Amino acid sequence: MKERLQNMNVTNKRVILRCDLNVPMKDGKILDDNKILESLETITYLLDHNASVIILSHLGKVKTEKDKLTHSLEPVAKRLKELLNTKVIFSKQTRSVGLDEMVRKLMPKDILVLENTRFEDLNNESESKNNPELAKYWASLGEIYINDAFGTAHRSHASNV
Repeated sequence: MKERLQNMNVTNKRVILRCDLNVPMKDGKILDDNKILESLETITYLLDHNASVIILSHLGKVKTEKDKLTHSLEPVAKRLKELLNTKVIFSKQTRSVGLDEMVRKLMPKDILVLENTRFEDLNNESESKNNPELAKYWASLGEIYINDAFGTAHRSHASNV
């Protein structure tokens, strides 16, 4: 069921927020942060309602282990921290027992950015081929799912279906 964010009760909830943070980067530096800036309104709304925010996004295409070196969302998490002037937790994992523990420890107004969802494509293209087990895992991390990545809504990926 589709609803407008303002009509949802997100107060004190763990919210999975699918953003489009696929920003151009070179040598680990963000060249254009417009997509990050566009996500701030939704993130701020959630924080204002004491939600814990778990952010999923992809960044480029990940075909090899070497691609992981240049396609990490860590610089994006750092930029979010600067823009929001708040703590932003970054998980180098896309799924693990350690990630489960990080999610359990989230407090209201905490932000957790997961590593690039396409890192899962090295595992039989689990993200891009909408692996149901991966989708269930990510869904289990939160109580509410919000898709703020309208540019990727047409894709049938585990992070947004």
